[in-house]
Amino acid sequence: MRNVSRALILAVLVVSTTLVVGACSTFAGPAWQVNDVSMSVDDFYAAFASDQGASASSTTTTTDRIQTSALATFMTNQIQEELLTQGLVDKGVVVTQDDRDQAEAAIQQQSSQSGQPAAPSADQIEIQANITALSRRLALDGAESGAIDIDQAARQLYEDNKDSLITPGKTCAHFILVPAGDLRNATAPPTDAEYEVARAEAEAVVARLATEDFATVSAEVSIIDEELPGGDFGCQPISAFPTEVVPLVEAATPGQLSAPTKIEGGYLITRVDSRTPDSEPPPYEDVEDQAVEAVLSQLGQRLIGNWLLDRAKDADVSVDPRFGTWDPANAQVVPPEGAATPTVPTSVLAGVDPTGSGGLTIDPSQLAPTGS
Repeated sequence: MRNVSRALILAVLVVSTTLVVGACSTFAGPAWQVNDVSMSVDDFYAAFASDQGASASSTTTTTDRIQTSALATFMTNQIQEELLTQGLVDKGVVVTQDDRDQAEAAIQQQSSQSGQPAAPSADQIEIQANITALSRRLALDGAESGAIDIDQAARQLYEDNKDSLITPGKTCAHFILVPAGDLRNATAPPTDAEYEVARAEAEAVVARLATEDFATVSAEVSIIDEELPGGDFGCQPISAFPTEVVPLVEAATPGQLSAPTKIEGGYLITRVDSRTPDSEPPPYEDVEDQAVEAVLSQLGQRLIGNWLLDRAKDADVSVDPRFGTWDPANAQVVPPEGAATPTVPTSVLAGVDPTGSGGLTIDPSQLAPTGS
């Protein structure tokens, strides 16, 4: 479990909804309690099993050991989420559908960047929406108290990033590449003689283009016509053009054919059809709302980590010592040393590495419900 003082905002806390087990509770006391909210040991095991992808069909007759660090991490997430939920209630924050939409987008973006599946669960979205809503309230509270000048911060954010708001200009162009020799079957670079033949053919192509259709001529003579049908490169920012042809494109006069230019593999004929300049950045007033929202988000991300630590210190949190001890300074459950052996839970914990040195002993042979 990472230290929450370093980062909490936009870190997707992956948990599962607590499952209610139909059997009687194995333990009388709770696994954890936050103020007046608690979770039984059986329900905690069931939630952990669900999070691990366990199912009833995975029951075995051997004794598995669950790493206490894994249980402590999972319990830490649950307690942090409960602290967050109670904080929302205390501040009167209502999570909106817009918060949920933003949360889903943030999770999908994070998943895309990490190469993981981008299909967040309803629980993930709700937790992230809670974080989004609370972080925004913390930022607004700071602005209302005068501790934060939102407008000044938004204007500075605009100044620092306005160049990224420029829309690059586009250049529309056509190309014909007359090959030097048989490039498709060549085993060596074209010879000087082959380049001379290609130059003469390219000059003849330029003469034809004075009266013939560019696409027709391209289909007959250009070796790149399959990649660029009709020789049409389309309209692209200059950065999208091959590096070798950028100087030719930038120097060309729109509407005119360039002279054949020797490049690797043959002679290139270029026609720039049109170009548009880069746009000017929009005035601040046009993006003020977005800048303010971005500032609120950034401030909230910085504030909520400290808020959670303060909340953890003030809250009445207790943890069953078999799972560890609560560390309010870092808002996390510290697992016990070595192995703890509580009574058997009512859920099977599948897919857990049984080879570790520390863990909670589980005997699946005793997992059958015995009635209520």
